[in-house]
Amino acid sequence: MQEEIPDWQINIEEGLDNLSDQYNLALHPDGSQSIAYYDSQNRNLMCGDRIDDQWQIEIIDDQDNVGRFCKLAYDRQDQGNITYYDANRTALKYAGWVHERHQIWDMNILDDDASHVLGTTNSINDKLFVTYLDSDMHSLNVAILSNGTNSVSTVFESESNLEPFGEITTNQFGSIGIVFKNSDQQSLLLAQTDTRTLGLMQPNISDLVVRQMSFPSHQVEILYNLDAPVNQLGIRMLISNNGGQNWIVPVRNVWGDIGENVQIGQNKRIIWNAGIDFPEQVNSEMKIRIIADDGR
Repeated sequence: MQEEIPDWQINIEEGLDNLSDQYNLALHPDGSQSIAYYDSQNRNLMCGDRIDDQWQIEIIDDQDNVGRFCKLAYDRQDQGNITYYDANRTALKYAGWVHERHQIWDMNILDDDASHVLGTTNSINDKLFVTYLDSDMHSLNVAILSNGTNSVSTVFESESNLEPFGEITTNQFGSIGIVFKNSDQQSLLLAQTDTRTLGLMQPNISDLVVRQMSFPSHQVEILYNLDAPVNQLGIRMLISNNGGQNWIVPVRNVWGDIGENVQIGQNKRIIWNAGIDFPEQVNSEMKIRIIADDGR
């Protein structure tokens, strides 16, 4: 059976004054659109949201000749991230915005030796990865921004110029890939790494209720809300009957909203037969925890 292709809605967008060929579109977690672009007339960095079919645009940085090669991304917390080039300082700059704070942008310099910004992406743990060229265009660098701090590393160095084109992308398992081009060799290069070694996002568990359903069968009902990166990390429930010294994954005698991974979402329910997993050993030392990891 052939899958139906959905209709595309094409709109002529108005309200984006002095739009240059330097622009980037991104989606909020709820699917609404945002755009960042370089104002070609005033040489400013602009950004705005599309609300009720109208663009609401504001100036982000007006320090003159800033905003080229802008890249816009939103993370799972709706934190806005714009990386762009400051031609006055030959610097890679960053502007961050928390959606709930409205109109408040924090700006800083990530690297004062930069030129073309090639791409921006968020990793599985909401670290921001930015790939760019240095001012001589001989070095491909990556800046990693997390919790207000940033670090810069060199991915590739060349005696000849690197071309100002490329892209960075990630997948649900934490791999980061960068594609770029060496001008002399006319070859396409690919760099790849695994970000899981950089630290994994822990799940947010709320409204956890654990209660015994019947005695002496030792059936335990577990109610919970769980917020975690869907299809990115394995969410597992672990059981301990000795105060946390040893843990097991109770897959045999658990049913409800659990399979190989605990189900993510609101108002989830698990039934666990503790008496079968721990015959004659159910006691006050029983502990339950839910963790996120990559399964390795």
